[in-house]
Amino acid sequence: MIRIEIDCPTDFIKYKDDLLYDWGLQESIYPEILITNPGSEYKYDEQHFNDEHYKDLKIVGTPSTGNTHIDLDYLEEKGIEFCSLLDDRESLGRITASSEFTWLHIMNAMRKFRVATNNTRYWREKKNEDKLRTQQLYGKTIGIVGYGRIGKNVSQYAKTFGMDFLFYDPNVLSNGSKVSSIQTMKDVDIISINCELNETSKNLITYDTFKDFKKGLVVVNTSRGEVVDERYISLLIKSREIFYSADVIVDEQNVSTPHHSELYKLYESGEYDNLTLTPHVAGVTTDSQQIAFRSIIELCMKSL
Repeated sequence: MIRIEIDCPTDFIKYKDDLLYDWGLQESIYPEILITNPGSEYKYDEQHFNDEHYKDLKIVGTPSTGNTHIDLDYLEEKGIEFCSLLDDRESLGRITASSEFTWLHIMNAMRKFRVATNNTRYWREKKNEDKLRTQQLYGKTIGIVGYGRIGKNVSQYAKTFGMDFLFYDPNVLSNGSKVSSIQTMKDVDIISINCELNETSKNLITYDTFKDFKKGLVVVNTSRGEVVDERYISLLIKSREIFYSADVIVDEQNVSTPHHSELYKLYESGEYDNLTLTPHVAGVTTDSQQIAFRSIIELCMKSL
């Protein structure tokens, strides 16, 4: 039997034990394979792995596309294989949870759904109607930053709602909807940030990025907190220039004290109806996590 440690939640996974048995896997505290938890409160780095029970570790897998919770340089240095859902595009194509949640953020921001539920007690009073008057999505334009799997799904949802879309992604070949920079999307009504985090995209959205954009611009970020400069976004929220809606904040492995995030502080204050945060749960569905779990087990076994 091959020894495996599984850190990600599995209590809802159907036939988990059968799957492990079929692959000849046995859970152990001295693993050859480690399946990480993308939502961990710590980073899988040298300090974490510097423990006797990882002495036989050969493969680390994550049931996610993101890998900011893992020190990949350390794994490479130690000769430990790494795999993620990016290595199984077929399974990844059947996971739509994050795309759907991105669209939920867009709908909430455009129609002030969260604000409306908090004001139900005022029912149809005139001050309520004035406060909650919004715009329909039909005829609006969305700018998509990062035109990968989620970005493409969002563009399809937009077309279904009768919207136009543009996208910025230097890694995607040009077509009629591609633009050369984020700034050239200044006439859009919504920006959806769906790019991966790397050295190029870190602080991609920073001071003056939205200088010439419409006031009241909706900005949705379900990628990674580090893609935006939170100090800049915080200023725009305070001045009511944008509606910011996100499923991510900076340095998420520091979740035991999220007060390090400028955006979290603003959200906790309760003063800004133009800010919505959710606790990085875009991919948290039973369907998607079951697909991801099976995929990462199979990938790890093929790499062994």
